[in-house]
Amino acid sequence: ISITSVVVFCVGVFGSLVAPWLLGRGGVTDPMAQGFALGSAAHGIGTARAIEIGALEGALSGLAMALMGIMTALLLPVIEKFLY
Repeated sequence: ISITSVVVFCVGVFGSLVAPWLLGRGGVTDPMAQGFALGSAAHGIGTARAIEIGALEGALSGLAMALMGIMTALLLPVIEKFLY
């Protein structure tokens, strides 16, 4: 469990540092797309970064993070059945 928390933390930090640059290089200028990308990929730290970018980005980042958590909880047991 401790390795999981370290990986999640590292992914969040890396995503919050790299995602704004990567989204800019990719031509993603829509605030909704930026917020969803940061929330779903970089978790809580990405949401904090999205709030720094703007209010809309921060709100949608929080929504994306919550939706990813719900979908993980609902879909992981189904996917697990197909892995074995």
